[in-house]
Amino acid sequence: MYRLGDERAAIREIQKYLHFISDRVTSDVPRIAIDGIYGDETKEAVIQFQRYAGIKESGAVDFETFNLLFKEYSNAKLLYGGEEYYINEKLFPFKKGDMGREILYINLMLDELGKVFTEIPRVDLKPYFSLSTENAVKEMRNVFMLGNEPIVDFFLFDRMRYELKLRGEESNIS
Repeated sequence: MYRLGDERAAIREIQKYLHFISDRVTSDVPRIAIDGIYGDETKEAVIQFQRYAGIKESGAVDFETFNLLFKEYSNAKLLYGGEEYYINEKLFPFKKGDMGREILYINLMLDELGKVFTEIPRVDLKPYFSLSTENAVKEMRNVFMLGNEPIVDFFLFDRMRYELKLRGEESNIS
């Protein structure tokens, strides 16, 4: 367990995860310095991450917190790691209630496209096809004149990727 006052190389790793999550996943977690010291700033970021993750807010990095930090960091790294993310055509269509990395990627795409197409409502940047995702998908389908069925089929996904490439924004999420 890591807590206030600790100074170790592992603290740098935890801070790296928190820093990346703050930059790429959620602004709920404050951006912190990576200095290897578990100070008040790191403790507050851990508390905010624990709140975001829906676990006990102790401010200490126990086994559960570390595993969730690593998982969130790894998923975000996959999406932002520089290689284009590919979703197998056989996995489509996606609909409300679906979960996984693919949904997180779709939500990130919808979020980026919402900056251009202002009629697209905000989505939760989580790996879950929620009501906010459903509403954004319906609106995105309307924008592309594909009806308003609340699913992401391969055609819609491919069209969204094309729009992002046109705007040079896919590099922000892939």
